[in-house]
Amino acid sequence: MIESHLVEGNQSLESGEPLVYGKSVTDPCIGLHDTKTLLRELAAAVQVSRRG
Repeated sequence: MIESHLVEGNQSLESGEPLVYGKSVTDPCIGLHDTKTLLRELAAAVQVSRRG
C-alpha cells in the first residue's frame, strides 16, 4: 500500500515544531508530485494490459 498526501513524509505532533499544512501526522506518505507520476504510470500500464 502506498499512502499519499499533499507534502511528502510525515511529522510528529509531539515534536514542538510548527505543523506543516498537507503533511501527514501518522504514516510517511508520498507527495502530490510523486502521486501524479505514479497514477499516470499505472493508467498507462492498464491501457497496455487491456490491449492484450
